[in-house]
Amino acid sequence: MMTNAIYMIVDRRFLPIGRAQALSLARIWNVDVHLFVEDASVTSCAPVDDPRVYFHFNEIRANLPDGLPTSSKWPIVVFSRNYVPALLRSYHRLIYVDVDILCLKADHSIWDIDLPSGIGAVRDVVHLNRAPLDTGMQLQDWL
Repeated sequence: MMTNAIYMIVDRRFLPIGRAQALSLARIWNVDVHLFVEDASVTSCAPVDDPRVYFHFNEIRANLPDGLPTSSKWPIVVFSRNYVPALLRSYHRLIYVDVDILCLKADHSIWDIDLPSGIGAVRDVVHLNRAPLDTGMQLQDWL
């Protein structure tokens, strides 16, 4: 049976929020939720009371390519979200959710959106016409 899942990525600072969000998303959506904790100072945390919530500690960074255009406002954890699907291959569809997004109800029709290129994304409104200022890069180079 093909299943769907949601995933998030946090560091030590956002782990408490991520734990609460993961539990909430698992209950609202009735799917597995994977919380990737990418911070060398964190190797475990207390579990949550839902078997659909999975924690992963420092599994992404070692698999990232060199030369990502990171900056103080765009740390490596931001780029990590693109590499998680390679780690969660048993799912039919995955949705990445920023930890600061509050979901109040599920809309399961999202799982049926046609994605002929295999990925769907929304662009951050702040970067519609330019790269992040602190990168010193042109938009095309940053993208």
